[in-house]
Amino acid sequence: MRSLRNALIGLAIAPVLLLSQTGLAVIIDADTPLAADTRMELVRELAELLAPAGVHADVQDSAPVNWLGTSVAVAYVTLHGVCPVEVARFSMPALGALGWVARIDGVVQPFIHVDAGAAAAHIGPLFVRGQEALARMLLGRALARVIMHELLHWLTQSAEHGEGPLFQPAVSASTLIAAGVGLVESEVWMVRRGLGLL
Repeated sequence: MRSLRNALIGLAIAPVLLLSQTGLAVIIDADTPLAADTRMELVRELAELLAPAGVHADVQDSAPVNWLGTSVAVAYVTLHGVCPVEVARFSMPALGALGWVARIDGVVQPFIHVDAGAAAAHIGPLFVRGQEALARMLLGRALARVIMHELLHWLTQSAEHGEGPLFQPAVSASTLIAAGVGLVESEVWMVRRGLGLL
């Protein structure tokens, strides 16, 4: 009788457990460690971008990887060329992509690469002397938004882009750091569909 009762309880709570598993683990591997405020803003921004989709971002460093908890998927992010943002210095716009994903036999893999140095150079001209601390923090926001752009490519398994400001073929420097920029409704559904939450 007790085993039947336990089985019925298990069946009753299983859907709740499945619905609660809406975490996305993002494992970060940086060739140079991020400044504390850069990393904190990256984590905060990823959480804010994914929140409308009901997804919790569990951002961890590559070594050691902690328990992944209730994450339904794992994405691996490599940050190349991490460097400070040089403020009050004109630089040419970044040539080429700030981020890209790995593909094997046409399948987009959960391996994201971000040219952190190019991202820093991209946003640098938006700051003036005396704003070094702000620029260092907002680099984290810019990196999170590049990561989100590439996550959308992985989750949609497509090279196509979307209608929102973060999922355009080229994202402007101001879009990378402006307050209040997020996913549009269609992209929120892309995230949920890609993670199997629909």
